[in-house]
Formats: sequence, structure tokens, C-alpha cells
Amino acid sequence: MVTPGKKATKYIDKFGKEKTTFDFNLSNLDATEITQIGYHHNKDEFRIITFPKTIKKVPNKLPSIITSLEEAFKNNQNEKIEGIEDW
Repeated sequence: MVTPGKKATKYIDKFGKEKTTFDFNLSNLDATEITQIGYHHNKDEFRIITFPKTIKKVPNKLPSIITSLEEAFKNNQNEKIEGIEDW
């Protein structure tokens, strides 16, 4: 599904199933892995979603359309997040 100005986030839930959402704030979601980074258009920028505070792994490629990482890892509980090394 393609929606103008935004892209869905895909993540692995606590049962090991891949789920899809268009929500922008996933901070309270119980997930540790994002498989597709979502974003949304906000005024003159494309903002990344707010990842779950329990996130441990993200894709190693950041979509080139994203222009703002504001609040992406807000209140994250982990010292290390796998995948951001190449952003």
C-alpha cells in the first residue's frame, strides 16, 4: 500500500510476526526490531517515525527521502542499537 507523503513502518512483534503500521509514534510499542523504516511528510521535511523505546535493531540503510531524525530514538532504553552504524 502506497500513501502520498508517508511510508509504513514494518516491525517484528513479540510473537515473531511481521506487522505494518502507518502510526508516527511507536514509542510504547512492544517491539525490538524494525524491518522497514517509516516516515511522514511534515511541512517542508520528511520525518522518521519515533521508534519503540525498546528497539534494538533497525535497517542499516536510512531512506534517502528522510530529512529529519527528530525524536527517532526518544527515551530509548538501550545502550546500543544495531543497524545505525551506516546511516
